[in-house]
Amino acid sequence: MKKSIKKLIAGCLAVAMCFGASFAVACTRRKGDLFSSSSSSSSSSSSSSSSSSSSSSSWVYVPKAHLYISNFNGSVGTEWLYAAKARFEEKYKNTVFIEGTKGVQIWVETHENAGTVVAEKMPTEDNEIYFLEDANYYDMVSAGKLLDITDIVTEDLTDFGENQSIEDKMDREYVEYFRVSDQKYYGLPHNQVIYPITYDMGLFDDYHLYFDRSGGLTKTSTDTDRSNGPDGKAGTYDDGLPATYDQMWTLCQTMSTRDVEPFVWSGAHSFYATNFLANLKADFEGAETKLNYTFDGLATKLVDTIASDGTITYKPPMQITEEKGYELYNSAGTYYALSFMEEIVNNKWYVEDSFNKEQFPVDAQENFLNSRYGVQNPIGMLIDGCWWLNESEEHFETLETVNGQTELLKNRRLAIMPYPKATASLVGTPTTLLDTSLSVACINANIAEEKKELAKTFLQFLHTDASLVEFLQITNTTRSFHYEISDEVYKNLCTYAQSVVNVVKNSNVVIPGSSKGVFMANYADFNVLQPFDMGYGFYPHTAFRAGKTLNQVWAAARTKYTQDTWGKFIGA
Repeated sequence: MKKSIKKLIAGCLAVAMCFGASFAVACTRRKGDLFSSSSSSSSSSSSSSSSSSSSSSSWVYVPKAHLYISNFNGSVGTEWLYAAKARFEEKYKNTVFIEGTKGVQIWVETHENAGTVVAEKMPTEDNEIYFLEDANYYDMVSAGKLLDITDIVTEDLTDFGENQSIEDKMDREYVEYFRVSDQKYYGLPHNQVIYPITYDMGLFDDYHLYFDRSGGLTKTSTDTDRSNGPDGKAGTYDDGLPATYDQMWTLCQTMSTRDVEPFVWSGAHSFYATNFLANLKADFEGAETKLNYTFDGLATKLVDTIASDGTITYKPPMQITEEKGYELYNSAGTYYALSFMEEIVNNKWYVEDSFNKEQFPVDAQENFLNSRYGVQNPIGMLIDGCWWLNESEEHFETLETVNGQTELLKNRRLAIMPYPKATASLVGTPTTLLDTSLSVACINANIAEEKKELAKTFLQFLHTDASLVEFLQITNTTRSFHYEISDEVYKNLCTYAQSVVNVVKNSNVVIPGSSKGVFMANYADFNVLQPFDMGYGFYPHTAFRAGKTLNQVWAAARTKYTQDTWGKFIGA
């Protein structure tokens, strides 16, 4: 329903209530309005000197302050927002934000488009708060579409019983991204979007697919003598998981011999698999992956030569500038990510439907979940976005009882694994996550002056520890902030959410964007998929399946741009 219609209905109802005030029984509380009563007594005398006292009640219409929100309904959905809305409305039910009102009524509208599309209409819409994905934050700021919210980002959340600010909770990467050149904030990060490997912990236990300290796959998740995982430490959350690409190949080969299908992904949304490769690339490059968006810094992982056995010789460290951005397409991170996918495809370590253009993400998810209980071989790992459990909620609720238990999320032991390292020398280095969402929580610059306090208060409310924890509990994913998660809360999370907490907590995050001129002017040309668009579309896995070799695909990648063709980005 359009909000203009909502407003018309609310106005008509208000008038109707005023005309009907004498009908006390009809003057009951309804959604969106408050009614207050007042009583007065009067006495009168009759000629017979008898007197009586009568009471009458009158009802006064007091409207609530209305707040209009537009939320991207993909990935983490809207349930988290409705939960926060209910708590906020209850907390402030007696608060006067706008003169002549009492309490708050929040209206939620959902959108399906990318933030870049939604932003075009913001100046003419009456939505006041937006939660966007794939948004060009700097473009919106420069166009004057966002309200300055520096005050609520930098002040301590004392009104909510906390002694730190929203800014204090943000990673340095997010502070540097959202605090623009005038040292002001016009938006905040919303949900994180990474593309990990989800694995079935129960299946890994049943088939003893955790590594022992000798490199064999003989352990379960309860064994204490599992091998060190990618973090290189014993006794941590990733013990027994593949630490390197080579160990991943061992795992996949062993799965195949034990009649387990290693991987499944969406064939309809093939860019999911490519986004996963972009994350592998970023994990190899570490902090240097930011150079792909700033074009300013020292690159130390650019390929000079590759021997027949895959050994890489690197170029001397190179200072990257906007004029030399083309050199970054020679990154060893791209080569290693491509080698990962080539190995999977060439060895057929995937479910055939991963190349079926009719298999959408929810189909791949159901394929993964159902496989343990069907006639087909079980599937060990799923490549999908970190939010996928939100999309599969209905499937969990409706799946028939199996093996004597209802297949609810709380009964299914799933988790994400940290990325295995391309080489053994990188084991022990922190995981680098690429937050590809480019999400923004912001307030429309065209908001009425009288509503700014309300909108800012709600935005602050969403960034309290209580709200951030609630978001995690509902979506099983994290927002881009540091906040306290009690032992009790952690214990009651599903295993998937616990693993997300563990991986994010022990990783560095990079946002694929910057305020640099070349990036801003060529936003679409520098998204995370572009390094993998090498004349075969954005999908290296389809190129490998079609018979292209690693050397062929890599050669196309490293020569995508030359000094001459790069000139179009810098006006040369």
